[in-house]
Amino acid sequence: MLKARSAFRSVCFVLLNRYCPVDLFFVLDTSESVALRVKPFGDLVAQVKSFTNRFIDKLTDRYYRCDRNLVWNAGALHYSDDVVLIKGLDRMPAGQADLKRRVSDVNYIGKGTHTDCAIKRGIEELLIRGSHQKENKYLIVVTDGHPLEGYKEPCGGLEDAANEAKHLGIKVFSVAISPDHLEPRLSVIATDNSYRRNFTATSLIEFPVDTENTIETIIDMIVSIPLLFPSIAPGPPSLLSTPAHCCGVFGHAVLKELIKCLYCPKGSKGYRGPEGPPVSNPPGCLTHIPLGLCFAAECKCGPIDVLFVLDSSESIGLQNFQIAKDFIIKVIDRLSKDERVKFEPGDSRVGVVQYSHDNTQELVAMGDANINNIGALKEAVKNLNWIAGGTYTGEALQFTKEKLLARFASDKRVAIVITDGRSDTLRDLTPLSSLCEINTQVVSLGIGDIFRASPNSEQLGVIACEGTSYRPGLSVQRDNYAELLDDTFLQNVTSYICREKKCPDYSCTINFTGPADITLLVDSSTSVGSQNFELTKKFVKRQVERFLTAHMPSEDSVRVSVVQYSGKNQQRTEAPFLQNYTEIAKMIDDMEFLNDATDVSAALRYVTNLYRQSSRVGANKRVLILSDGNSQGITRNDIEKAVQEAQRADITIYVLAIGSQAHESNLQALVTGKTKEQNVAYEANHLFRMPDYNSLLQGVFYQKVSRKVATEN
Repeated sequence: MLKARSAFRSVCFVLLNRYCPVDLFFVLDTSESVALRVKPFGDLVAQVKSFTNRFIDKLTDRYYRCDRNLVWNAGALHYSDDVVLIKGLDRMPAGQADLKRRVSDVNYIGKGTHTDCAIKRGIEELLIRGSHQKENKYLIVVTDGHPLEGYKEPCGGLEDAANEAKHLGIKVFSVAISPDHLEPRLSVIATDNSYRRNFTATSLIEFPVDTENTIETIIDMIVSIPLLFPSIAPGPPSLLSTPAHCCGVFGHAVLKELIKCLYCPKGSKGYRGPEGPPVSNPPGCLTHIPLGLCFAAECKCGPIDVLFVLDSSESIGLQNFQIAKDFIIKVIDRLSKDERVKFEPGDSRVGVVQYSHDNTQELVAMGDANINNIGALKEAVKNLNWIAGGTYTGEALQFTKEKLLARFASDKRVAIVITDGRSDTLRDLTPLSSLCEINTQVVSLGIGDIFRASPNSEQLGVIACEGTSYRPGLSVQRDNYAELLDDTFLQNVTSYICREKKCPDYSCTINFTGPADITLLVDSSTSVGSQNFELTKKFVKRQVERFLTAHMPSEDSVRVSVVQYSGKNQQRTEAPFLQNYTEIAKMIDDMEFLNDATDVSAALRYVTNLYRQSSRVGANKRVLILSDGNSQGITRNDIEKAVQEAQRADITIYVLAIGSQAHESNLQALVTGKTKEQNVAYEANHLFRMPDYNSLLQGVFYQKVSRKVATEN
């Protein structure tokens, strides 16, 4: 057991103190629509090359105070109806000069546009030459999105290429070549909306664009995303791959143990799963949150089985039947791309049953002899032929139950029945509620037919298990089939399918071992702004609630006060030391924005005096200061003296800096009170940072802050 714990601590050390490689590959469009769009011909291509080289200039190794060393590997290709490799992945910044020279030497091809082929070649380069951390791989696709849909795409099409990247865990940024770019196709390329935004690589006099902002935003997004599984060492410039013994050794169970060990304080309840009981920390675990831990956790929709039952009767019509097939494929793609559902053996699966009159059912599903992946399934759906007969929906649902659900026996199943809702119940006596008898959520999707007749709502209700003893599903009606392809409708369908996502719960209760008096010192100066002040109040209420609902030796162990400050003589005790959350929350809600100057040293002296007057003997005294370090007319020496005075009163100071304009020297003084000495570890444990006020309320950051303030001795 001791050996196992020692090995586990070694794993923790490796994860916290080594390198995180990022593989970045540029895919540059030099087709005719780009090269010849504006005069002089080739100008937009020149701008794309300049954009790429400026981007490459910023790919330098980065060290973060959270013990994470980020190293870049970068490469590029350009394409038209052919794909030309500019350079494979190489370590930056050592390979910067050569990569930039090769980009500058590119001559545009100026023919057709095979973006699907280019993306797939970029994926290949990332997989073959990059590090083994597949979640740390990014494509930067720079294109105008042309041509229009319907153009022959020889490598499976744009959606297929984008979904392949998604399945492999590769994130794709979509950057426009403006003007006149095709936004819908650029959105297809991007991993999700945040990877598209309004990213642009070119700027014209009549359409000025800040392309530098695109570069900075993309890099900020990459470095702010938790990176997965750091390698042991960066290796020499020619060695991009992680040593084989470092790859794939950290599975879900190990990550769960790491979360339990690293996220929760020693002696707390530890990791708590969605339904599991609290567990204790193993001895020897680290007792602070290492911000450099390189893993990311996401809510998961799958595993889930999705079943489509498709009406192929005469009243549907050929054109509507084609639209229905497109709808099925788009739902699959949305689930793959937006909800990160993995359609593969051992995970999520898809099956489609089309039907018309008696004994005409046709089944295509993952697991069939000729369908070994989701691409083959989608191709099989495309090849389904319209039957154009009668409508035996009950028989088709019974067929689905017997032939498909017997194969798809997972705990989560959703069946979507696409029909006009007018089954021939005189000749087909099979109940329409067949799918209700098993653990399956049924969605009946009724659409008006070619005769413009409305769907039969009564039959749709029965199909969706309404009015039965079974779990009711959902009945939806639309006037025509074209509405199935509406973006909002598709989003609603995928959201419904994934409404029961499983999200990780990494919250840890905090534990006070003795009495504590805690003060939250809130910046109410003009630079904060009234809207941000309201966000601050919400954050402060969360902190107060965490402190007062924590585990403590007795009900009166913990007291909390709230003070807001602005200028020299503008400090207000909004809530004295109290133990009742409801009382304090009401006082926080009633706080009014002071909207004046900033004097953090005067505010700290005010709090120190408050402790002298009101704090209990033997209580731990802790103050959390919200400040960016900026104070009008206040020197670092003033701040140091105020901090030292607080320290002599045994007050422990924590600082939360918000925004990108922080005064670093003053922040250091505010945290330590020291003139020259610098204790990096102490500062890391007592200084928190957030890029903006909205981020205060996102994720588990507020839990981290309260845990640090509550548990550190």
